[in-house]
Amino acid sequence: YDHEGFGLLNAIVGYFPREHLADVLKTILSILFTRLMSSRTVKFVKCLTIFFSLFVIKLGADTLIQTVESVQAGGGLWKQVFLNVWLRDVQKVSGKIPRKMCSVALTKLLTESNAMLQDAFFELWPQAVLAELKMLELGEENDEEKDKYANKHVVTVEQLKDQEQGYMNAFCPLQCASKAEDDPCADIQDDRAYFVQNLQRVVGSAPQCRGGLQ
Repeated sequence: YDHEGFGLLNAIVGYFPREHLADVLKTILSILFTRLMSSRTVKFVKCLTIFFSLFVIKLGADTLIQTVESVQAGGGLWKQVFLNVWLRDVQKVSGKIPRKMCSVALTKLLTESNAMLQDAFFELWPQAVLAELKMLELGEENDEEKDKYANKHVVTVEQLKDQEQGYMNAFCPLQCASKAEDDPCADIQDDRAYFVQNLQRVVGSAPQCRGGLQ
């Protein structure tokens, strides 16, 4: 039922007024990280990555980074989460709109975040570029967890389809009430062109980015 819980969280981030979110975002992330550490599954990480992507699209890249850093005294969580959760498994996200969301969010992190261009986090920047290129150029990465269950016939084909649909609709508010997929970045028609245009802009204005691409 992870995707149903994330559906509610995504509705909160996507539709609640920003001024009402400040006091709850840190608590939400703290709970999610506790679950991540106690019981990490591919499904949970997929849903979490989609949630992070929606967070960036709706509230901004630096808002996500600042909120993640605030969860742990002294900071230091963003680098761990970005490397070991987002970049590690983003290629496993399935579905046209969820993958588009992840692509657009990565572009925003690369080109709109001041924090990502600072010394503390800039080592993540080239790795994020590589992850974005993989999202755009390669297909969905094999889901070993799903394959394991399929090979053992623990679930039926129909159950796997239902589970996959859960991944695809995890970002949709009140998913059980609406069958139509909601595209939170519908104004961006082509995520590849969006990436190229914004990368050219930031590389032209931030010299360290040119070095990061070499």
